[in-house]
Amino acid sequence: MITERTMREGLIDLCRHDQERLVKMALAKLHVSKFHRHYDDFYQEGCIAYARAYVAFKGSVDAERDRFYAFAYKLIYWRILDLLKKSWYQEDER
Repeated sequence: MITERTMREGLIDLCRHDQERLVKMALAKLHVSKFHRHYDDFYQEGCIAYARAYVAFKGSVDAERDRFYAFAYKLIYWRILDLLKKSWYQEDER
């Protein structure tokens, strides 16, 4: 039986298993350095995306850790990419 998971539990899981590296890997792959003016915002959104992945994952996170990490990484990557596109469009409009 799978119980209902919450965003709070997802953020706790992020810290407990030291998975901030998933967020940092996605940022690095998208060429967002620590000197980017929105780096902190993107990092925070990546952590929230991890928590959302924790809630949305079908199956047991503890039993299928590797599959969950792949799922979470994809969600983090796409969320940050969406935010990057949005920031590019906003800069183009100026």
